[in-house]
Amino acid sequence: MKIVKPLVCLALSATSFGTVASSEQLLGAWQCSSVLPISWLDALSIYSPDGSFKGVANSVTQTNVNDRVVEFDLYADGSWSLNGNVLVTDIESIEVIPKNLQAEKGIEAITEAVNQPSILHSELEVTLLTRDSLQTKSKDGVVDNCRRVISASELKSKSEQPI
Repeated sequence: MKIVKPLVCLALSATSFGTVASSEQLLGAWQCSSVLPISWLDALSIYSPDGSFKGVANSVTQTNVNDRVVEFDLYADGSWSLNGNVLVTDIESIEVIPKNLQAEKGIEAITEAVNQPSILHSELEVTLLTRDSLQTKSKDGVVDNCRRVISASELKSKSEQPI
């Protein structure tokens, strides 16, 4: 389960920025996918105008134990701020939902791994932020590339439309 921590960091902070990022540019939903040597991760991060953050991620990891696959979803709520080109995210609550038997068996270890201070608080350098692209870089040099799913104004407009 040692791979869980890097995956969670990547999933929950999978948004990045660029030269002189602005909070208004960041508002909305961003989708990031990562393929690591033994894992696949897909994440959606939503940055709201009131400074609240919601994140959803799916993780699929190949383990060394009998070549088993561990799959789980993460749901996170918290807050965000942009200090210059540094995106600060503070997770206040995180829920792990196992999606297969292997994840159910390891749920305690996964839950413990995602509730570490280094995961609950992240600071990422925004290296690129455009209308459609977001790129961040961690202190460890990990670069994440994301694409805008929907802007805050589009999301608001769609939520106000009658069903």
